[in-house]
Amino acid sequence: MEKAILITRISELDRIESDVDRIYFGHEFCERRLPNSEELLNVINWCKKNEKPMTLLTPPIKETGLGYLESLFPIAAQSGICEEVCINDWGALRLMAQMKLRLKPILGRLLVKLKRDPRILLMKKKLPSPALDHFSRANVDTPEMAGFLRDLGIHRVEMDNVLQGINREGDVLQASIYFPWAYVSTTFLCLTAGSARNSRPHSRSIFPCEKECLHSSFSLQHQHMPETLIMKGNTYFFETKKLPFDLESNMIDRIVYEPEIPF
Repeated sequence: MEKAILITRISELDRIESDVDRIYFGHEFCERRLPNSEELLNVINWCKKNEKPMTLLTPPIKETGLGYLESLFPIAAQSGICEEVCINDWGALRLMAQMKLRLKPILGRLLVKLKRDPRILLMKKKLPSPALDHFSRANVDTPEMAGFLRDLGIHRVEMDNVLQGINREGDVLQASIYFPWAYVSTTFLCLTAGSARNSRPHSRSIFPCEKECLHSSFSLQHQHMPETLIMKGNTYFFETKKLPFDLESNMIDRIVYEPEIPF
């Protein structure tokens, strides 16, 4: 079982233990949090020095942000150690293919369709077994989707540790599982933006981004929600307590450990 660690800031490099096999660096949820060229090079150099392979994380991207990825992809390709790019946007995958770089795309968890709502736990005892089985399966494991992804050169998919469990069978792609933070939902509309504005503390609208997500998060609770949700930036997460015991039988051979909420 390969052990990877996910970091979004260079300062987190100092806390990486020697038994980690791989570094994930970048951002999955917001293009404004992508590293610049210098930051990417710093992490690449650290990985070379410590002989750790690296995966570059990329988020959903707007058209204006494609040029930003266009500057990062060659750095990753020329590094000799960052051989994987985690794609969470079909346009980013097309860009990478057009650039004809020696990079391996892997399908990010935002493009892997799993039932992530923690309220499924409340229905677990009420659902018939076929329904519960349906909730534990992903779109990428259908023969049609798996074949489509292979045709695109994708041979790995990223998954969240959902509360109802994961059930995979057949000719599926190798998978990674993220732990302990599972994402529930994300959006381009960032409700954290503007949260530090004292003049309008209770208003909700689209404000200019001042990267409030670097120092702010919100805990959300409700009587009908079995898990506490954490809103960080434009994304909602919940924390999972333990990993499934059947990882290898589900073709999961990589654990991506998140020491902090990956934002």
